[in-house]
This record gives sequence, structure tokens and C-alpha cells, in this order.
Amino acid sequence: MSQIDISFPRVGVQETSREAYYENREAKGRMVKMVVEAVRNGSNCLKAIEKVTGLPQSSVAGRVNDAIQDKLLRYDGTVEFMGRRRKRIVLA
Repeated sequence: MSQIDISFPRVGVQETSREAYYENREAKGRMVKMVVEAVRNGSNCLKAIEKVTGLPQSSVAGRVNDAIQDKLLRYDGTVEFMGRRRKRIVLA
């Protein structure tokens, strides 16, 4: 087996990465707002937020963690949802 050396020009890579970083950050901010609004409207666990917002569970979990770090949400005990015990999410 031989190795193939692929070189890409470095011109513009940093600027492209910077744009993607800021676009992703803005999208995360919008998702955090969606998650907080879902909790405000009565969704109180990851699965409930997932169903209301239509976001994948991994995104909901990440945005809930972001909101907890920003002191917008917090965990408070447990709740039963769809036949399972889940962490209750409430406004901070």
C-alpha cells in the first residue's frame, strides 16, 4: 500500500472556520432559546422537550446543558414521562 499525499491550500481556511464557528454559535443560541421556551411552556424533561421542539435528543441534551451553565435552567428531582422516570428540568 502506498500513502497518498493530499495537500490543500491554506488560503481562506481560517476565515472559513471562523464563519462556521460563529454561525454554529448563533444556531446554538437559537436552540437554547427554543429549549428554555419549551420548559416555560410546560415541558419538563429531555424527551418532552425533544417531542415539542422536534430537535434530536442529543441536541436537546447539549442545549439543556448550555442553559444550565448559563443559569437559565436547572434539574429538580424527577418526573415520570412515557412510563419512565426522568430528570425534571425547571427554570432557574
